[in-house]
Amino acid sequence: MNFLCLAAVVLCGMRFYAESKIWVVKGYDPGSCNQQSHLKEVLVKDRNDDDKILICVRENNVYKWTSLDGSNTLGEFINPAYDCSHVINQDPQAKDGFYWINLKVLDAKKIWCDMTTDDGGYALLGRKTTPETWTLPSNNTPVHPYGPPHWLSSIGDAQIMDFRVQIATSDNLKATKAHWSYRLKSKRPLKQLMQKSKDCGWSSAGIAHVAYVKDLQTDTIVSHNFSCSKFGYGHSPATGFGWVSMNECLGKPCPWGYAKKDKDSQHDYSGAFSYSVVEKISGMERGATAFIGCDGHKCCGCFGPLGGRKNYCSQSCNHAINGGTVTDKVFAWFWVRFSLPKSRIVWKKCMEYKAKGNNGKLVWYKFVGDSAVPVE
Repeated sequence: MNFLCLAAVVLCGMRFYAESKIWVVKGYDPGSCNQQSHLKEVLVKDRNDDDKILICVRENNVYKWTSLDGSNTLGEFINPAYDCSHVINQDPQAKDGFYWINLKVLDAKKIWCDMTTDDGGYALLGRKTTPETWTLPSNNTPVHPYGPPHWLSSIGDAQIMDFRVQIATSDNLKATKAHWSYRLKSKRPLKQLMQKSKDCGWSSAGIAHVAYVKDLQTDTIVSHNFSCSKFGYGHSPATGFGWVSMNECLGKPCPWGYAKKDKDSQHDYSGAFSYSVVEKISGMERGATAFIGCDGHKCCGCFGPLGGRKNYCSQSCNHAINGGTVTDKVFAWFWVRFSLPKSRIVWKKCMEYKAKGNNGKLVWYKFVGDSAVPVE
C-alpha cells in the first residue's frame, strides 16, 4: 500500500513537471500559438533583452501569446505597436527605450523611442560621433543612443511627418547645444527625405517642403518661412550620387556610407543638416542658425547661444558669426516621427499663436481639426 502511494506521488510529480516545463528560445519569437501549443510556456527576450515568460492562451476563440505575469505586451515582439506615438496613446507613462513597431506595412522592427521630447513619439533613425556625414553606414541594426554610429535602413518606406536633429559637444544627450525639428508640409516616405526642388534652388537638393521649423530647446516654432535645408548639390537622379544615394541608404544597407560605393572610392564631399531663422535656405554654401555636416570638404558642427535667432554659422564651416561656435568635436542624433500622440492633437485643436509671416509682420496662426500644419 505504501509502495502504491509513493508511486502515485512520483507520477503526479512527473506530470506536474511535464505540464509546467518552460521552453527556452534564443531571441524574441516564441513561435506559433495555436491549439497544439495551448498553455505552452516559453522563455524569450523582451524588448529590453531581459528574460520574459510567455504563455499561449485562448481568448474569445483566438489563440495568442501573453505575459505570464500579466504585464503589458504592447511594443513587444508578440504585440508590436503601430509606432512610438501608439505606445504613448495606450500608456501615457511610457518610458524612453526600445519598442517593437510595425507601421502596418512593415514586418515588426525594433526601434528606440523618445517618449518625452516635444510630447514624444520620436523614433531614433541615426547617430554619429563626428561631423562627417559621408562615411556613416546604414544597416538594419536598431540604433541605440549610445551605440555604434549608423543610420537605420529598415524603415525607408515609412511615411514621416517630422524630422529632428540634435547636436551635442559630448556623447551625452544632456549636453545638447542645438536641437530642432522640421514639420513637413505633407507626409512622405523616409527614403524620399531629400528632394531636388525649387525650394532649395535648382542646383541643390535637401530637406524641402517644410511647413515650419521648431527650436526644441525653447519649445518654440521659430520659422514658417524656411523652405530648405540644403544637403548637397542637385545631382541628377540617374547618377546615384549625393542626395540620391542618401535617400537610397535610408531604405537599404550602405556599409561604406552614402558617398562611397566601396571603401576606396568616394563620389561626394558634401552633406549637411541645418536650419535658419532668418533665411529661407540654409546649409551648403549658405549661412545657418545651426549646422551639422560637411560643406566643400570641410566638416563641423555649429550653433549659437540658447534661444538665439540669428545666423551663427558661415558657409563652408569657415568660422562662426554673431557669437556662435564652430567645432569639429560634435555628436549628433537624428529622429523621425510618423504620427502625433493623441494628447498632442487634442491640444493643437484649440491652439492659436502669433509668429512672423512672409512680410515680417506678426500673424496669428492656428491648427484646424487634426491637421498638423498651422494656417493663418
